[in-house]
Amino acid sequence: MSFEFDFTQEKVAHLLHKNKEPAFWFNAMNTYLPKFGITTAARVAGFVAQGQHESADFTILQENLNYSAKGLRGIFGKYFPDDAIANQYAKKAEMIANRVYGGRMGNGPEASGDGYKFRGRGKLYTMLA
Repeated sequence: MSFEFDFTQEKVAHLLHKNKEPAFWFNAMNTYLPKFGITTAARVAGFVAQGQHESADFTILQENLNYSAKGLRGIFGKYFPDDAIANQYAKKAEMIANRVYGGRMGNGPEASGDGYKFRGRGKLYTMLA
């Protein structure tokens, strides 16, 4: 399967203007996106836009979970309903991931460690790492 439009390294470099390795990302996208059916201009644009947003132009490749208690309450209030709980987890990335992602999306419960093991890194990151 190939792209249904003119997908070039120059276009990737233009889109990822903050990234210092656009050739690397072009080669990775050229290899992996078609394997997942991401071949139209609209689907590639959606993938790149979401990836850029989540990763600062593909420069940060895993989720930063270094939240303060205040940050935990603001972003993950469902899991940290009061200051006492939030303070126990503040600035402890592994504990945060296990609480927030444990017992969800096929992960085992918080104590299993699956939340941290499968924290936000994305399939492309996992393939390239």
